[in-house]
Amino acid sequence: MTQTGSTANLTIDGRNFQAWEERVEITFANTLAAICEAIPGAEIDAITAALGADRRISPHYLRGGLPFGGPCFPRDNRAFAVFAARHGVDARLARATDDANRERIRDIARLVLRHVPPTDRRVAVLGLSFKAGTPVIEESPGILLVEELLAAGDVEVRVYDPLATAAARARLGDRVTYAASARACMDGAALCVFTTAAPEFRDVDDTYITRTPSTVVDCWRVLEPARLGPKVRYVALGRAG
Repeated sequence: MTQTGSTANLTIDGRNFQAWEERVEITFANTLAAICEAIPGAEIDAITAALGADRRISPHYLRGGLPFGGPCFPRDNRAFAVFAARHGVDARLARATDDANRERIRDIARLVLRHVPPTDRRVAVLGLSFKAGTPVIEESPGILLVEELLAAGDVEVRVYDPLATAAARARLGDRVTYAASARACMDGAALCVFTTAAPEFRDVDDTYITRTPSTVVDCWRVLEPARLGPKVRYVALGRAG
């Protein structure tokens, strides 16, 4: 069947339907996580596991934590909304997904700032790539979180990423301090926030903690709270804390 130009354009914009569905799924999971954070005893992982057991629902993106980032998902979402608007259609779901993505970062920044002591505003952010295992920082939740914290104007931010430090330095410049390791990044910090599930972060234990009491915010629930020691307040996204 021969496609007309208009049909071909729609096919191009619709070819990422599965990816668009995944973006909505991520946003839905993050909304569930935010609800869990407000309800004592609620656990996002238990809820998404139950939802993912339904064979009609792919469980892969049903995790609940930080919003999507990277060079594709945010760009394609906005491009679809612009394409629709050009033809007089309001792509409300695409716009709402993008808005929810941005608001999630602001919510997490407010969470972090609430837990930073007024007398010690040192914050460590571990994870600067848009996902673990890549140096790419485009639309990275970790970078966006750092920028939200810096905008607050009263925090000192130290950062670390296994692969993305060079790219982060090009964007953040001298507004933050750069650490050569997770241990160095956490040294002396009043609050440490983990924004990717980098495998090395699973090794973090009480030997990494040099300031007590302190707070750890675990965006993907990769740490073992019991290994952090009794003087560390553990806050996991998707759980009341």
